[in-house]
Amino acid sequence: MRRLVAAVGTVDGTPENADRLLSHDEIVLVLPGGLREALKPRELRYRLLWGQRYGFVRAAIRNQAPIIPMASVGADDLFDLVGNAYTRGERWLRRNGVPIPLPSRILPIPHFVQLSFIFGEPILPRAGLDEADNPAVVHRLRREVEGALHELIESELARRSGIPIE
Repeated sequence: MRRLVAAVGTVDGTPENADRLLSHDEIVLVLPGGLREALKPRELRYRLLWGQRYGFVRAAIRNQAPIIPMASVGADDLFDLVGNAYTRGERWLRRNGVPIPLPSRILPIPHFVQLSFIFGEPILPRAGLDEADNPAVVHRLRREVEGALHELIESELARRSGIPIE
């Protein structure tokens, strides 16, 4: 699997890789929720599950790179998964970090849904290079990004429901 994702340009999300790419003006797509967010149960759809992930914010501050929020609406409706895939993997395989998703039906048959990818306005880090390790600055910028994503998701869900958006 590692070779497959490397073939399409994926790299490990290390600070060194982020700094190298951003210093060469490359676009870096970061998925702070990772696989945990992709395999969440239906009850948690459209919720950000970032845990203690702040590396993308630190990288943006260190490189003075804008963060462009991108929301995916519809992806959380593709499959009906139940329970915590990571807890299940730990219980069934006795290994931590290996998810085992469980569909609500016998087979994981995807629903036909419209997928939308919505981009928000760039968020510029309003902090100096030396503030990448300041917890208050990092936390504030991440909350700003989270808020922007929640607005994008809520606006698209409202639009899909026929609720007028201002």
